[in-house]
Amino acid sequence: MEVCNLFIGATICTKEFERFAGLRRHQTMFLTRFERGTTHCCECCEFGCFDERTLCAHVRKKHRGRSISTFRHRHGHPLF
Repeated sequence: MEVCNLFIGATICTKEFERFAGLRRHQTMFLTRFERGTTHCCECCEFGCFDERTLCAHVRKKHRGRSISTFRHRHGHPLF
């Protein structure tokens, strides 16, 4: 198991990954959000979806139109 160990504010992310590729993807997405100044992280949203594989489907299904900007942001599309 690989552990993230990135600093998120005053805490450390302790999310575990079975594969190193999943860990790298998670850290890259976090750093991209941090550089853009985005504070909303869908992995920690109120719906409790923490699975990297189902995250995109989760955003489409649960957030619908009210958070579509988050979905667009996560896939590199410009925010309107």
